[in-house]
Amino acid sequence: MNDLSDLLDRAAGQADAVHDTRPDVVRGRRALARTRLRRTALGAVGIAAVGVVGLAATGIGGRDRDAAPVATDPPTVETTSAPTTDPTPSPTPPPSANHVGIVTNTPPGWQVQGNDPSTLVMARPGDTSSRDDFGGKLVLMLTSNPPSGQKRVLDTGRVVWVDRSAQSGYSTVAVRTRQPAEPEGLLVLQFPTDAISEQQAISLVTDALVLRDAVPVEG
Repeated sequence: MNDLSDLLDRAAGQADAVHDTRPDVVRGRRALARTRLRRTALGAVGIAAVGVVGLAATGIGGRDRDAAPVATDPPTVETTSAPTTDPTPSPTPPPSANHVGIVTNTPPGWQVQGNDPSTLVMARPGDTSSRDDFGGKLVLMLTSNPPSGQKRVLDTGRVVWVDRSAQSGYSTVAVRTRQPAEPEGLLVLQFPTDAISEQQAISLVTDALVLRDAVPVEG
């Protein structure tokens, strides 16, 4: 029994010596509460910071979007083309003072071979003879001689003289120059009788223009 009593007494003493843990539990719970409180506060601050950053970003983004230029169509530029103009024709040189006149209706198959102050010579294309050789050519000359041949009055009122010579093979048609625009004289066309028609000869001599500086042939 004594042994049992001793054991019980020691067990009771150990039980009395057991540390009371309630204060530690209280302190632990308080520390845990403070930790949770700090975490909650930090979480709220973090959320607020995120919200501020988000608002700032939204504000900046909003300002950027508002400031972004609005795409518009480029301004239309009207272009005016310079008016197209026809090339300016080269001025016609004045007739040379060294020419007797101007032929306006050269008969077909003939061309002007020479033109000096008294005579205008027309020859066939390819004729290489001298312009002073009148054989087989149409020769228009200004002369002071009186007219010869048959006198005719044209519908225009102008008078022409036609001389057809069967023996020589040449004929002439003459007309007085227009006064006072042309120098005084008789404009005579000499031509091979069978080269051109009489009407062609009359038309050629009456339509020709005698220049003011033309010099009549004497004799």
